[in-house]
Amino acid sequence: MREKLFTVISPVYNVGKYLPDYFESLEAQTVGIENLEIILVDDGSVDDSLSRCQAFAETHPNSVRVIHKENGGQASARNLGLELASTPWICFPDPDDVLSDNFFEAIHDFMEKPGNERTALFAGHIIIWDERTGRRRDSHATSFRFAGGNSTTNLEGKPNFIHGNAVMSFFKRDLISQAGLRFDERLRTRFEDGSFIAQYLLEADEPILGLVDDARYFYRRRAEGNSTNQTSHGDPRSYTDVPEYGWLTVLKIAKERKGYVPRWLQWYIVYDIAWLFKEDVGTKIPTRTLTADVLSTFHALVRQVMGYIEPEAVLGFDMMGVPAWTREALTFAYRQESYVGPVSMGPPDASRNLIRISYRFKGDLPEETIFVRGKRVEPRYAKTQLLEVLGDVVLKERHLWVSSLGVIRFELNGRIQRLLNVETGGTTYKFRRAQVESAEQELARGGIPPIFLQRRVSMRDLTRQRLRNVLRWGKRTLRKPSIYDLSLAAALRLIPIRRAYAGAWVLMDREFQANDSAEELYRWIRAHQPDTKMRFVIRKESAEWARLKRDGFELVDYGSYRWKLLMLLAGHVISSHIDVYISNPLPSRRYGRPQWKLSFLQHGIIKGDLSPWLNRKNIDFFLTSTKDEYEYISGESPFKFSKKEVRLTGLPRHDALLQKSMEIEPSEVNQVLIAPTWRQYLSGRIISTSVREQNEQFMESDYAKAWQSLVQSEELREIASKRGLKLVFMPHPNIQPYLGNFAVPDWVETRHYGDVDVQDVVRRTAVMITDYSSIAFNMAYLYRPAVYYQFDKSQYEAEHIEGKGYYEYERDGFGPVSSDLQGVLKGLDSLLSEPKVAEEYAERARRTFPVRDGKNSERVFNAIKDLERPLSFQEGSVRAETDAWDFGAALDH
Repeated sequence: MREKLFTVISPVYNVGKYLPDYFESLEAQTVGIENLEIILVDDGSVDDSLSRCQAFAETHPNSVRVIHKENGGQASARNLGLELASTPWICFPDPDDVLSDNFFEAIHDFMEKPGNERTALFAGHIIIWDERTGRRRDSHATSFRFAGGNSTTNLEGKPNFIHGNAVMSFFKRDLISQAGLRFDERLRTRFEDGSFIAQYLLEADEPILGLVDDARYFYRRRAEGNSTNQTSHGDPRSYTDVPEYGWLTVLKIAKERKGYVPRWLQWYIVYDIAWLFKEDVGTKIPTRTLTADVLSTFHALVRQVMGYIEPEAVLGFDMMGVPAWTREALTFAYRQESYVGPVSMGPPDASRNLIRISYRFKGDLPEETIFVRGKRVEPRYAKTQLLEVLGDVVLKERHLWVSSLGVIRFELNGRIQRLLNVETGGTTYKFRRAQVESAEQELARGGIPPIFLQRRVSMRDLTRQRLRNVLRWGKRTLRKPSIYDLSLAAALRLIPIRRAYAGAWVLMDREFQANDSAEELYRWIRAHQPDTKMRFVIRKESAEWARLKRDGFELVDYGSYRWKLLMLLAGHVISSHIDVYISNPLPSRRYGRPQWKLSFLQHGIIKGDLSPWLNRKNIDFFLTSTKDEYEYISGESPFKFSKKEVRLTGLPRHDALLQKSMEIEPSEVNQVLIAPTWRQYLSGRIISTSVREQNEQFMESDYAKAWQSLVQSEELREIASKRGLKLVFMPHPNIQPYLGNFAVPDWVETRHYGDVDVQDVVRRTAVMITDYSSIAFNMAYLYRPAVYYQFDKSQYEAEHIEGKGYYEYERDGFGPVSSDLQGVLKGLDSLLSEPKVAEEYAERARRTFPVRDGKNSERVFNAIKDLERPLSFQEGSVRAETDAWDFGAALDH
């Protein structure tokens, strides 16, 4: 019998629904399935995987062998397969993935090429296959290695050509056998492949890698997100077992056998750590999910790992997009000595005559000395940002905004610092005014197509230049604009359009909703600053369009042609929300980055850590409403924003709420409001802008069951009825699509966002039942209490977009906190029947909102105007005053 070419070992565990695709790709192989030795190791599956494998083996009895074993993990299944392999080359494709028809033929042909006799390992080209969308993209971090097609590379010369995926790799059976290599069964979440490949290459005469571009391996990114790779970031073993049995083990082996750690291995270890860092920096979910002991163990192990890694291997790492500070952290944070990094200048703020100085450090804050025009000055604004990874502050970043009206020198601990120009990359010991102006010009036009660039010249010149700029477009870029874009660009130059929109203030709440702070601010500006050029944006099909139109709002339909003109000419965008459809509404590759200043009015009050989300936004004015919120965001915290952006003004809609509450009689405060907030982990897939598909499992969630039980409670009905109070259910807007599945009893009234005036609902509410909703702060603004139903606190804190911050509900909240239904009912009864209990929480509310003077909108307006107010050298050279409430302006209601 002819010897088979390859042994295919596939561990199988509960992948029955994926097996038909995998088997079909094996049968389609152009090399012929008869030339493959296929070993399917069922690892104790509880679905139909085993029966499907057996049926496939019956179809190909000379090629397929099925082994069944008790569940022991992927490594144990692969190791069992290794004992049965008989061909010269072995591979380990996963059975939920798919191979290109020529996968084995392309690998075999390349193996036969002259010069590949010394190649230790061959590998195909991994393609990411998004099961949900069906898209296949060449987007893996190592895909750059195939830019030149097939190649043979010695990793000693190209350590960045690291390879850590066994699923598309081919190994010499003899080398595995001689070295006694096996997959480490202690690595159950990640680095199982990396550990095996590293030890294999360390055993080889030379770490020579053969890359075969045409052999495509389609890695399925499961729609459910439940593959080992997709779930490993939240598994504690990734932070304990992987560093100890994975990274440290192979590093020690390399040191023992070679006397040094090869650079390619260092790079691969850094690559694996970087993935864990990146996941945590982007979401903070691992930090919130893992215990303090696990995180402490991880950092202790990484400290040992870094003893084997050269600093250059980290600082020069460019395999994937990670923030530069994470490379610095990995290099310096795990060393005993203090650290101060390079100092950078920029970006500038031309409107205010300021420029930012930034640097990162570890240890005590260095002594900072700033000279502008030869005079020692203070920073106008100073901020220390905490850079956290996996529960530990690994570095701190300092941001200093100083006057840009002169030559700038900067010293740390008495030593003059080289200043890196973030716009040009050059360094200098002095940052001159000409460099500031150059940076301002570059920032004003950088990344913006010329035809969409706002121009501060006369209308006559704009009209004259219009045709010339359009005709010259093709010479400036390879991508020519569409007819639509040319039309849009031409309209931007029309005098009537510019009179209407140039420099305008654009206000909006949500795409389909108003009735929030942007609407209230619009009303205040119209009444008190009528010369302000402004427009209010909302979808024309929104139920609120007609109401706002009747009230005389100058409306623009979100997404319309006029809206694009407005967004390209606006001076300010001011919104109570900051999702991407607001903060970056036009495709930047087509229209360039936004040219307006962004003001975030907030929908509520931030209680916790939203920095992974908000730090990605370029916010110019960041509204806060309480002293604690202001100090948390602008002070030493994970947020990047300083007192330059963050202002203590109060929410405009609180002005309106207070006024409306004064207009009704006490007898009209006659309801208990049930208002749960949303859970990010229950969201369906994004369809477009702010629209998501429904989650089919929503009603089976603990969340839905808990609120269903509350609204149906007979005891709740009795407590409210005894006090003559109505029960009103007003869930978060994201819950509204599921309300048809809720069984809401007749004695509970349901209110829908968009159909009601939320402030009217709140002003008529005596007590509120919520979980984490910021509407509780609206109640507190009226000095009224809330009961917090926090049945899923641990899951919420681990998985919700908001992490733990300065706010403690038991200490800072405006009512009792309970994790079960009976506790909620008891807390509600005590608030309604025991005046001392209610007064305790009312006093908390008064401390939180000591000033209610009806001037929040005025403060917000002035803060936005300040964004355009130039600072003199004298003003920019002294520290700005910290915002504080004017207690003389407080109202007593």
